[in-house]
Amino acid sequence: MVVDARGIPLGAVAATASRPNSPLLEATLDTLAGLSPLPDTVTVHLDRGYDSGLTRQRLTERGLVGESPRVEPRPR
Repeated sequence: MVVDARGIPLGAVAATASRPNSPLLEATLDTLAGLSPLPDTVTVHLDRGYDSGLTRQRLTERGLVGESPRVEPRPR
């Protein structure tokens, strides 16, 4: 789901409950296409499940900034 700074829904993608979220990122971001103009800087707040190089690349390609907690390696 895409929401504005006040939590108002702007777009959503429907999927089954057991599906991982990260493959839905691009389709979810595509819902922004009908909302223009966007601010110069758009920050996308994500949970740690999205912390990957691929996610950062996809956001950068769209001119978006991603914020998510980094996944810390488990101590052995």
